[in-house]
Amino acid sequence: MFEQGSLYENRGEVWTTALVAGFTHPLFGTGFGNTEVFLHQATLKLHNHLQGYYVDSSHNIFLDWFVEGGIVGLGLFASLLFQTFSRFVTAKQERNLVLLLGLTAGLSFNPVSIVLLIAFWWLIGQGMVR
Repeated sequence: MFEQGSLYENRGEVWTTALVAGFTHPLFGTGFGNTEVFLHQATLKLHNHLQGYYVDSSHNIFLDWFVEGGIVGLGLFASLLFQTFSRFVTAKQERNLVLLLGLTAGLSFNPVSIVLLIAFWWLIGQGMVR
């Protein structure tokens, strides 16, 4: 009924690989810009289908932050997101709240593009302004 797509599009396998990569340096992460190196090393550890493919992202912004910034980086990112969400709710800014929720959902299941990141971080900035 549901056919599996090509092997490199299996998000479950990519997410598992990202978790393994993140737990190599769980506290402070592997550093920003090193994601593809540690994802590749994790694919070799797991002996999964991603070994022959170039994977530069975990296709999830939270997992990317965990791999790159560790628990500390993920905590800071989650804190910014929570503060922005809270301020939009408090200020009754429904449009910005819906945009933030939509972008967060989209970035949780898809590779990140610069266009989405600009919109996302602009919204975070709007949530930080009083």
